[in-house]
Amino acid sequence: MRLRTLALRVVANFALALWIGGFTFYGAVVVPILHEDLDSLQAGGITRRVTDSLNLSGLAALAIAWPAAWSDHTRASNRVRRLRFGLLALTSLCLIGLMGLHVVMDSQLDAGRLRGFYPWHRIYLILSTVQWFVNLALIAAFLASWTGPVLSTNEPA
Repeated sequence: MRLRTLALRVVANFALALWIGGFTFYGAVVVPILHEDLDSLQAGGITRRVTDSLNLSGLAALAIAWPAAWSDHTRASNRVRRLRFGLLALTSLCLIGLMGLHVVMDSQLDAGRLRGFYPWHRIYLILSTVQWFVNLALIAAFLASWTGPVLSTNEPA
């Protein structure tokens, strides 16, 4: 394996872990505190800004993960390779859906009304949860394909 491929693997896994870790921490720790101390509109305003950053980190992680999966496609078994590309496609679609839902919910927050907000929010939470599990599986699929020697002595770096 080339050194460049190894570096891309490491950076891709780090980016995915950072994305999923940020989401997990925010959802598990920060959101309950926000809703304990602020009203729904104030908490929504903060969550809106944070989820913009989380979505950007997701875009960055995917911008690294796709090339990492492609550059490493010959080293994994066909099954692992198909799984990895399928999971990448699924999490990419989830992110596109979440970003679209974000626009809809932002317009309602901008108007200062929560009427009709919660059905969209429920869909957003379900899609976020699906994406979280997909991303866990994606990290596992990346790691499963990373068996064998790290660097070959007969390949150029």
